[in-house]
Formats: sequence, structure tokens, C-alpha cells
Amino acid sequence: MGDRKTNRALKNYALWAWCWNKMYYGYFSSASYAVDRKPDYCGYSKSSTTMLQWCQVDLGKPILVSQIIIISKDKKLENFDVDLGLHTSTGRIYYPCFHFSGKAGVKTTLNCTQSIWGQWVRVSMTGQSLVLCEVEVYGDADATTPGSLSHETHPLPSNLAA
Repeated sequence: MGDRKTNRALKNYALWAWCWNKMYYGYFSSASYAVDRKPDYCGYSKSSTTMLQWCQVDLGKPILVSQIIIISKDKKLENFDVDLGLHTSTGRIYYPCFHFSGKAGVKTTLNCTQSIWGQWVRVSMTGQSLVLCEVEVYGDADATTPGSLSHETHPLPSNLAA
């Protein structure tokens, strides 16, 4: 995978990143399985028909997210949201990246509706257990801090703009 404009390889910022979920189901379903590059091992949240289920990955620093790949199991992922979070002076704020309607395939590639800075990637849904086998988050390898790219082509959220 690479950036078509510059022919540079994009980095998977989620690989081995800190990852946690609302409530994991049992010892062998830790959220960390979603970032271990082993799609045969998955993180499961407890099954619920009414509560919001979520899993979150800490990328370690704000990056300009260009693409997110989610691998689930047996097409169990449906009607879910992906949000990107940033730390601000008033706390952590999340911005919508993508809403997926319907059933997703085993592998789902998402592009945010616009380029968004984020340090935390949160996948959430209601209605059933959240099953994530891999979450990959790609961004520009040179855009590791807000402000390193033109704000005209990649606007920062208002809370980060100078």
C-alpha cells in the first residue's frame, strides 16, 4: 500500500498499538488481538442488543488518517461507526470518519468522508457483539503532527487550528 502521489509506503499506525474495548468477552478475546497482524485471532465484546459496543486503538500521536481497513469474522460487522479522536484543552473530542450501513464483508476498506486528524480510532456499533480481528490505520508517513501539511488541503479541526 502506498501514496499514489508520492509513491511512498504508508504506515499502519495501529500495528501493535494500545487497544481496548468496552467489555471483552473472556481471556482469549482481548482487544489487543485487533492490532496483532494475526487475523485468525479476534477480539470480542460481550453480546448486547441495546448497549453500545466499541473498540478503540491509540495511535500514539495525531496523524492524518487516509484509510482504515477492518477485518471481522463471519461477516458479523454491520451498521457501525468509525470515529477519530483528538485530545484538546477541554478533553478528548471525537470526529465522525465513516458510518457503514448494512453488513460488512470479512475485510472492509474505509476512507473517511474527508481527511481527518486523529490519535484514537474508535469502532462502535449497537445490536450485537463487536468482533474485530484486525484494525489497520494508514496515514501519510510524513504527516505525523498537525500542521505539517497544508491546512488548505487537509484542514485541522477548529480546536487545533492556529
